[in-house]
Amino acid sequence: HQGPEYRQLESAIERFRGRMPDWCIPIADDEAGNHVCISVRENDKGGIYFWDHETNELVLISATFEQFLESLSPKPVSADEMDEIIEKDDAKAVEELVSTGYDIEALDENGRSLVERAAIKGKPNIIIFLSQKGVSWRNSLALAQKNAKYFPEHRSIVDLIQKLQRE
Repeated sequence: HQGPEYRQLESAIERFRGRMPDWCIPIADDEAGNHVCISVRENDKGGIYFWDHETNELVLISATFEQFLESLSPKPVSADEMDEIIEKDDAKAVEELVSTGYDIEALDENGRSLVERAAIKGKPNIIIFLSQKGVSWRNSLALAQKNAKYFPEHRSIVDLIQKLQRE
C-alpha cells in the first residue's frame, strides 16, 4: 500500500528479519508490539501465528487465513455508545456497526430492540435505515403511539412506522 513506510509489508519483513523465522510474514500487530503472521512454509502455508516479540514464541492460532477471518468478532458496543448513537439519530454509525456484524435484532438490558429504542426516542433516520435492513418491528409502533399521547412531536414517528410497515 501507499501508506506510511513503517506500515508497509516490505518494511515489516525487513524490520523483523533475523528475529522472526523467514517463513513467517507479519501481517498485523497489536499495541504491545506483538504480531500476527502468516506462514509461507510448504507444510502449513496460510497458517496464522501469533508472535510474542518478547519471547520470540510463535503460537498457531488458525490453520488457514479463512478460518482466522471467521474467528474474528466485532468489538461489542456498550450500552452507553448505543445510547449516544440513538440520541444523535446517527444512521451512518448504525450502518457501520451492521457492516461489522452488529445484530440489529439484539435486545438491550430492558429487552428492547434497536428499532424499539429509536421509536421511543423519536429517531427517524435510524428507523428508516433499520426498515431498509428488514428489521422486525416488534412493539415499535405501540411504543411510538404511547409516546405520541404525551409528546405531539412523536406523531410523525407513528406515521413513519405505519408507512414503513405497509411497504
